[in-house]
Amino acid sequence: MIEAGTGLARDRDPGRAARRASGEAMRRLTDRRSAPEEYRDARRGSDLALVFCAGVSESSLPAVLEEVRAVTGVDNPVGCSGAGVLTEAGEIENEQGVSVLVCASDTLQTFPFLVDGLKGRDRDVGREIGRLIREKATPGSLLLVFPDSISCHPDHLFAGIQEVAGSLPVAGGGAAAEGASGLRTLQFCGQRVVSNAVSGVLLSGAIAHSVGVTQSCLPLGKPYRITAAEGNAIKTLNGRPAVRSLIESLAGPGGELSEDLHRLASHVFVGLPTGDVSSWKHGDYIVRSILGVDPDDGAVYVGCEVREGGTIGFMLRDPAGAREDLKSMLQHSDSSCRQPALGFYFNCCARGAGLYGLPEIDTAYIRNALPALPVVGFFGFSEIAPANGGTRTHNYSGVMALVSESASA
Repeated sequence: MIEAGTGLARDRDPGRAARRASGEAMRRLTDRRSAPEEYRDARRGSDLALVFCAGVSESSLPAVLEEVRAVTGVDNPVGCSGAGVLTEAGEIENEQGVSVLVCASDTLQTFPFLVDGLKGRDRDVGREIGRLIREKATPGSLLLVFPDSISCHPDHLFAGIQEVAGSLPVAGGGAAAEGASGLRTLQFCGQRVVSNAVSGVLLSGAIAHSVGVTQSCLPLGKPYRITAAEGNAIKTLNGRPAVRSLIESLAGPGGELSEDLHRLASHVFVGLPTGDVSSWKHGDYIVRSILGVDPDDGAVYVGCEVREGGTIGFMLRDPAGAREDLKSMLQHSDSSCRQPALGFYFNCCARGAGLYGLPEIDTAYIRNALPALPVVGFFGFSEIAPANGGTRTHNYSGVMALVSESASA
């Protein structure tokens, strides 16, 4: 049996917010328990405390974690800082806030961890995480990771984990910073609070899971083949200057916008497929920013390295389309995970009210699709999900991970 509860609190006093969020999570955990009284009495309270904080200074985090430990009885609460925090009950953006999930189970085992010294050592840190978890992983395991977005080279980190632990599904989000904390993100586990690190938790045991990705940037027209590229510069697409393909894409529905490329700078992106191009319309791509255009040779510069022979398409940031994509993703995730017991939602800091113009849209859709399901998460600088046999980092997306008991349990 897997039982969980969540709490969400905003307060100018971070310790008080943590106490309130933890208390709410424990009350909901108790309310959900349906086991016989003698079984509940044998519990130690909860086995896992996952904590996310927004707008909380590094000096205040020890008090936050102490409150979580005192209320939940969990010695090693684990989590990171975010640009905002959320549960199924709602979202907190641009304010100090704390979200907490507590879980108790006789079928789900949890192994929180924290590995520091990340910058320049991504693969080594990945290998160390792999060594920590490889003996604890089971066939249905899911690894949640929260790396320092500023210091991390994600592909190297994931390669190190896979090198030691094998093809383990990985999900999560890049830790973010908000307000006075500037660009210093924080990771924590137990009593340790650091930066330049990776925190996370391995979920294993008699469980099953599903991971879905929802996009806020949707395809503009057809994908193109990269016929010439250098570094992060796309020189030609389908044998023509790349900027001509960009203008061609914008000349579809809403093509009048192509007259002012500068005005579109914050709305148009590139997408790179993570699988077969035939699934282009179903969100199987990663989004990267367009950094600039060369007026002389028509090259388009993007926020990642590109190679000749690859495929890209142009994307438009679309609030209405994002709602429909989120709805579709939630329906698919729910159908592929039998009776989920808890969920995790890792949202891009460029979504939320900044995307929709209104707060708490994503969590409203989550409540509607998954009534009463405990869900916790945060707004990060990136989102992490399995893709095509590996692990990829997304931008401008939301990643939903659902966990249930396996059929054998």
